[in-house]
Amino acid sequence: VRACMREGKILILVCFRNIYESLLDALNGHYVKETNAQEDDGDDLYRTMFSLAGQTRQVFIKSSFRCIVLESIDELKDRVLPPFINRCNKTSLTYRSSLNSQQRDKRNMLLQGKAYQNLGNGKVVDVLGLLAPGCDEDTVDSALHTYFEM
Repeated sequence: VRACMREGKILILVCFRNIYESLLDALNGHYVKETNAQEDDGDDLYRTMFSLAGQTRQVFIKSSFRCIVLESIDELKDRVLPPFINRCNKTSLTYRSSLNSQQRDKRNMLLQGKAYQNLGNGKVVDVLGLLAPGCDEDTVDSALHTYFEM
């Protein structure tokens, strides 16, 4: 983590809840510019605080540092502190949102009138779930994304 901060790299954290609190100062942008420290690439270095396991240290950070956090919505709601969540730009990533236009067209053709059948008495049957237990629209999106790359 500290190496990515100092080198201005992109850090991707996947379900890494035990470190989120340590990044609060860095993600809040509480930086102090180092007047005598400039990297070979011309980028300025800054200092911020990094707390881990009860120890707080000053670390160097470049302004090009980015942190991407991949976490389920349920975990965010239940186990991640609101101050951390508030410091992040939030984007919901689903299989459906990652489909290209051709894959979306195939999806719509597959699901159009075939995923659910109205029995006429107000009851609707999930045909996908009957044919393959556990199969739903997200499963279709996942399969399209995996097997129909275009």
